[in-house]
Amino acid sequence: MTKKYYFIVDYNTKYGVVKKGESLTGRLSKSSNSDPKVVFDFFEKSDPAKAEAGEGVFVISQRGLKNFISESPLNEVKVLAEKTDEKTDEKTDEKTKVITKGWKSFSKTKKTTIIGSGLAVLGLAVWYFVIRKK
Repeated sequence: MTKKYYFIVDYNTKYGVVKKGESLTGRLSKSSNSDPKVVFDFFEKSDPAKAEAGEGVFVISQRGLKNFISESPLNEVKVLAEKTDEKTDEKTDEKTKVITKGWKSFSKTKKTTIIGSGLAVLGLAVWYFVIRKK
């Protein structure tokens, strides 16, 4: 059975790199002792003569397939992801999807401004109570 697969990341083969967003036709190959594998032809689009000769064949196990490949084009994947994302004003931690509030949600610039202002106020207080009283 053959199916068109879309690469979601750059994938290195010994024949070259399959770029993110490119598609190749893969066919399922079942071997008796191991998990199923999907066989791709690197030269499918670039050099049909080599593809006919059987050069440029590489294999990805079906378990590892989800890390590199999608069955729908990247445009559709992005559109579906944007539709399912909920928009919130607060920042979220991508791994745990927990809404963070307070200090963790501040940007580095805002944190630096707060710490710098606190140090400036502390310095003025020290100057006022120690140096000015002399």
